[in-house]
Amino acid sequence: MAILRREVRGYLISPVAYVLLGVLLLLGGYFNFDIVTYYAAASLRAAQFPGMAEQFTAQEGIIGPLFSNLAVILLLILPLLTMRLLAEERARGTYELLFTAPVNVTAIVVGKFLAALTLYTVILAVSVAWPAYTATLLHLDWGAVAAGYLGLWLMGAVFIAVGLLASSLTQHQLIAAVIGFAILLLSWVVGWAGHNVEGQAADLLKYLSLLDHLENFFQGVIDTRDVVYFASFTGLALLATQRVLDSQRWRS
Repeated sequence: MAILRREVRGYLISPVAYVLLGVLLLLGGYFNFDIVTYYAAASLRAAQFPGMAEQFTAQEGIIGPLFSNLAVILLLILPLLTMRLLAEERARGTYELLFTAPVNVTAIVVGKFLAALTLYTVILAVSVAWPAYTATLLHLDWGAVAAGYLGLWLMGAVFIAVGLLASSLTQHQLIAAVIGFAILLLSWVVGWAGHNVEGQAADLLKYLSLLDHLENFFQGVIDTRDVVYFASFTGLALLATQRVLDSQRWRS
């Protein structure tokens, strides 16, 4: 809790968090407006064909595309949010002081992770304004919306854990952001290689893909296999971060 409070205060006084929040809300708001406008025009065209109108739902036409766009934006933004978590400690010369504090390495990793996850949760809560605006125009299935937000939250937990791991590897924040983005991008597109192979290799590549596990959530479906995947990915990244810090602690 001490590490968590310290990191949350650090985010509150840092302009980076507010800039990233503003960028996310600006881009998300633009995409939401664009998607709703397109859906309205497409609905008018679909109304001329009864069979097409029944299949053209708000979930498929608005919520799914909105969450897909948000996922891409977060892929770009969250590594910038997490790059400072450990790299900044080295740059400021407080790395050794952190290790000599009356907390263990696990507490350091979990505290920093929860601080970034708390800020991310607040950002997602603010973004509920977009589907709320859409709900004033047409009927939404809020259960499906909640499933989509759960997918985004679990995905964000993975992004933050990987970003924390990247931040533990270097003292340069920009390099940490690039490393985190590279790992996440590879996890994002690895499923595409599954289309070029067959058998168990294809199934493995598709299972490792972050994108493939998000699709069910964005369609309003919560599959326990997807939840286990995100939880396992997050746990492995945090465990790797702990091992890195343990190694650095003993070397120092």
